Amino acid sequence: MTLEGKIIDFLGDSITEGVGVEDCENSRYDNIIKVKCGLKAAYNYGIGGTRIAHQSKPSDKPRHDLCFCGRAYDLNPDADIIVVYGGVNDYIHGD
Repeated sequence: MTLEGKIIDFLGDSITEGVGVEDCENSRYDNIIKVKCGLKAAYNYGIGGTRIAHQSKPSDKPRHDLCFCGRAYDLNPDADIIVVYGGVNDYIHGD
């Protein structure tokens, strides 16, 4: 599959957001893919601590309750590809 000229949305948690990456513009994985594959655009929808699934009870950190399922509606509708990367937070602090 050729990715050149494509638009990709990246939906995820802290890894996608770039937590711990000193230079997100040059070193975060979505930006590396954008450059190496010649993407037209790469949109980052990473929010640290979030989970794929909706929670039945609100957590102590409301930001963590912004589940991937609900945030999917906010993705760029012109994207050719959507990458979803997550699941660890569902296991660690999900219900």
